[in-house]
Amino acid sequence: MINEEISNADFRRLVRFSFVRKVDRGWTIHPLMRDSINKELFARAPKHYEQIRNHAMRYFYQSLLENHSLGSDDSKEMYELQSFIGDALIRSFLNWFEVEPRRFEPIGEYGLEELERYVERRFKEAKDSQIELYDLHSNQYFRYHISKKEACYTAKWLDFRTLFSLGYDVIRVMRDNDGSIIGLATIIPINRKTLPYLRECPRGKAYFTGLSEEQVRRFAVPENERAGWFIETIDTVDYSDKSQQTAVGYLLYSVLLSGELVIESPAPLPYYIDTHLSLGFEIVPHGTHTNYDGITPTPTFVLNLDKNKLLRKAQKMLQISQPLGDLMNVETFQVSPQSAAHEMTQTMQGDNLHASLTAREREVANLLEEGLTNLEIASRLFVSEATVKKHMKSMLHKLGAANRTQLLKKLMRH
Repeated sequence: MINEEISNADFRRLVRFSFVRKVDRGWTIHPLMRDSINKELFARAPKHYEQIRNHAMRYFYQSLLENHSLGSDDSKEMYELQSFIGDALIRSFLNWFEVEPRRFEPIGEYGLEELERYVERRFKEAKDSQIELYDLHSNQYFRYHISKKEACYTAKWLDFRTLFSLGYDVIRVMRDNDGSIIGLATIIPINRKTLPYLRECPRGKAYFTGLSEEQVRRFAVPENERAGWFIETIDTVDYSDKSQQTAVGYLLYSVLLSGELVIESPAPLPYYIDTHLSLGFEIVPHGTHTNYDGITPTPTFVLNLDKNKLLRKAQKMLQISQPLGDLMNVETFQVSPQSAAHEMTQTMQGDNLHASLTAREREVANLLEEGLTNLEIASRLFVSEATVKKHMKSMLHKLGAANRTQLLKKLMRH
């Protein structure tokens, strides 16, 4: 159905199938049917499969590129794009997910006893789990075993009373159809109010006590702001349950795709280590500890996953795919002579504007193109974040860009 119109009657017939359903932004098919179609199409017509895959990647790339509205939710497009441009493990992980996941929801102090019962049950009913993932595109299998003891790591050291005293909605829970808690997460904003807790909690102590004075100043923002997020834990009762892990994945992505700094020290298991590295997390040098079992070295990960990084990565992949010719659906992205002339005029105007940037603004622009955040740019240039914002505002005005994404697009084009 790529680039083909269908009649209203055919569309009504299509959406009546039991495996087709309405979702937030359009229509989708049941995951089992989707997987079955993918496998059959890949086996029978790999060329056509690749054409569809590249078309889909271009679609989400273009949707994300053109979405300039302030406060818009790009998470769906960013999530879908990551499923195409990620490595084999990330693709298999995302393809394993269900389309409509369960959700984590905030819980207040009224749920303290319920949370404590959940943790008691987790340790009492813990069991061995096996996670099996498959990436169709590379034909790779990934198998992870999590023992009964290891399954309890994510439920350790949860001081709910202290977490509630922080005053933020840091605790979220996932419930089953009967309303019982089957998962919980603690995600803490980093600011001067939460830093004392982060310096003491077992998962954050190594990293936050090892910060330099300059790093501490950057993290010690006012209580009503945040310098990033610390994911203390995300726990579920059954690691092999697809619906529960889908909920975990969507929650994790909602934090990662905020474009803010994310810090986490997950349990030292291959399942967590591999997925975090595949997602682009980096291990920080001073954040290693052995607090989970007293023996195993456990790293601390840091990530800034923003929209611009995904766009550049997708752009690179699409350029690499271009020589494949008939595997690409290039018709959608052909440019008319009139559009090309307009683009050339815009480029000439943009070159003149680009020349108007100061030396310091060019330095900021180069780091922006690398995908760095304002905080990271400030660190690289040894200036304050406020100074970076000032240069950014000036460049927005000079290049006629409405927001950061438009600015990056103009910079990369010129």
